[in-house]
Amino acid sequence: MIYVLSDIEPDFRKQLEELVPLVLHPKNLVVKRIGGQKVKAKELLHYFKAYTAIYQGNELPEPKSMLEATAEANNLSAVASAKDMYSSSMEEICGGNKPFMSTARIESEHERVKDKAMTLFQSRRKMGGDDFSTKYRDTLEKVCSNLSIYYFVI
Repeated sequence: MIYVLSDIEPDFRKQLEELVPLVLHPKNLVVKRIGGQKVKAKELLHYFKAYTAIYQGNELPEPKSMLEATAEANNLSAVASAKDMYSSSMEEICGGNKPFMSTARIESEHERVKDKAMTLFQSRRKMGGDDFSTKYRDTLEKVCSNLSIYYFVI
C-alpha cells in the first residue's frame, strides 16, 4: 500500500512539523546508547523495525514482546556489524581491484575473516541469552559463506 502526504491527518502532520526539527536539531543530537554501548544510526534502525513490528496490532504489546523485540534488535545489530566487518575486510584483501589470488589463499582468508566476524558477533552485548543468539550466529555464518562466493568469482 502506498501512502501520500494527504492521507496523513492534518493534526498529526502539524505535530510532526514541530517534533522533527526538535529531534534533529544539531544541539539535540546526542550519541545513543543501549546497554551502555554506542549505537550507530544503522543499528538504531533495527530497533525501530523491531518495535514497529510489535506495535502494528490494535493492542499494547506484552512486556515480554518488548524484551523479545529488543533482544532481536540487539542480535540483528550484532549480525549487521559483523557482516559489515567481514565484507570490508574481504574487499580489502581480495576485492575487484586487487591482484589475482589462488583459491586456497582466498579460502584461507575467508576462514580467518569469518572467524574474526564471529568473534565480533560474540563479543557484542546482546539480550536473550546464548540460546536466543544461536539462530543469529548461524545466520551470520551463512551470510559470510554466501558473501565468500562473490570473492571466488572475481
